[in-house]
Amino acid sequence: MVGRTTNQPRRKDEKENSFFLTIVLAFSTSLTAYSAAKYSRFRTESGIRVKPGASSSTIRLDNGRFRMYYTDQGIKVTDSAKGRVFTNERRVLSLSQVRTVFPNITQISNSAIFQLKDDRWRMIFEGKSGRGDRAPRRLYSAISADGVSGFVVESGVRLQDRDKSGAIFTSVPDVVRFRYRRLRMYYTAGLWSRSAVSRDEGLTWVKEGDLRLRPGRRLTTMVDADVTKVGRKYVLLFATMPMTSGEVGTQRRVPLQKIYRAFSRKGRNFKLAGLRITLPSANAIDPYGKKGSW
Repeated sequence: MVGRTTNQPRRKDEKENSFFLTIVLAFSTSLTAYSAAKYSRFRTESGIRVKPGASSSTIRLDNGRFRMYYTDQGIKVTDSAKGRVFTNERRVLSLSQVRTVFPNITQISNSAIFQLKDDRWRMIFEGKSGRGDRAPRRLYSAISADGVSGFVVESGVRLQDRDKSGAIFTSVPDVVRFRYRRLRMYYTAGLWSRSAVSRDEGLTWVKEGDLRLRPGRRLTTMVDADVTKVGRKYVLLFATMPMTSGEVGTQRRVPLQKIYRAFSRKGRNFKLAGLRITLPSANAIDPYGKKGSW
């Protein structure tokens, strides 16, 4: 891209050769899995990438290094040469900073980072207003010249949606540039994933509704959606919820959460490709896939 320096992260839709995935466990440690081929089976690697930390969003730099944004008392970032050992942890967005613009927000988490056409960086993040599982969750934004410093919280709510019970629950955003002038955001509303599109670089969004999954009769929940374009296909990684019925905060517990994979030609209607990742004694949640050369 003209005007980009070698140390700027690639946009999420740029073509690379393999797939990078960070998994965050329920007890707030993270593991990394990868696939050497486009659609081969993931295997879980040993070790902890960041601790404490959750809800990671990882981008690859032009110099081959990786940068991970994650949640830990605000939004932090850390760097890695090969995606296994991360160092130089620092906070890029704090709750107190957000509260100067939105004083009712009590928690921030779940960031998604993407580059704008003018080479600045916009972060979409989740803001929770109040206490408890049923407190409203909306998506807000901040902007930075280089993606790691000087984030400025932007006014206004980027997106809010309601789950089937009517509660405001808009969570875990992921943003893909699927056309030059359009962005698509995937997010969780209650127990299912939805999408919205933007024509103005992520300032305003038009909702598209639930993602469609076939065959879908085996799964009743689809959350934490992450989508990456690989070749001509969109690859969806998503987690299940450990509940059988009801909305958030009311469900009955069932076995551990798992991560599944699905494919789509256009990014809205997906075909289930089966179970990809399970862990023996922890929930597998918050997948983040990234194409990258290893």
